[in-house]
Amino acid sequence: MRRILYLCIVILSMLPLERIAAQRSITVYDPETNTPVRGFHIWTGKEKTDTTNMFGTAALPEKFDTLLLTKPGYIALRIPSKLVKDTIPVIKDYNNIGEVVVYGNRQNEFQEAVKRWTKQDRVELQLRHPITGIDFNLSDILSAKRRRDKRNSKKMAKIFNRMDATDDDPIIHSYRQALQIEPKH
Repeated sequence: MRRILYLCIVILSMLPLERIAAQRSITVYDPETNTPVRGFHIWTGKEKTDTTNMFGTAALPEKFDTLLLTKPGYIALRIPSKLVKDTIPVIKDYNNIGEVVVYGNRQNEFQEAVKRWTKQDRVELQLRHPITGIDFNLSDILSAKRRRDKRNSKKMAKIFNRMDATDDDPIIHSYRQALQIEPKH
């Protein structure tokens, strides 16, 4: 019985060694910062092989035709197997916004579904929390902290309403200035 157990352990321990021997390792790094890049998706052929870890390393099969490296914010690289080295520099894509726009042609169905969901939510909320009386909390009235918070929230609401009316939000103003967009007024 022990011999069979030892034989199984030896055979199972050799299986991962064969796998590692049939792979090669690469490191993906950013030459501007000279640091490894995490999260690069690596494709060999039509199947995803690996993703780089926090050290920028990933395992590749020994034989493949082309290597494709992709990550949002970086330029995708397609490298033939003959040119693949142990370290691969990648370049940031400064012109890419990283935005995904999805278009649909069934907008009416979507709007009807949203209306149905909101109606169901209101009915469900009313069934779960029926109004049975007046909600009164004496501690909210007597609490100095609560009164101060209400007073400050009213002040902030006035400030935000004034900023919206006069278009004086500094962040929006600098954004429009950077993109050379005319103010609303």
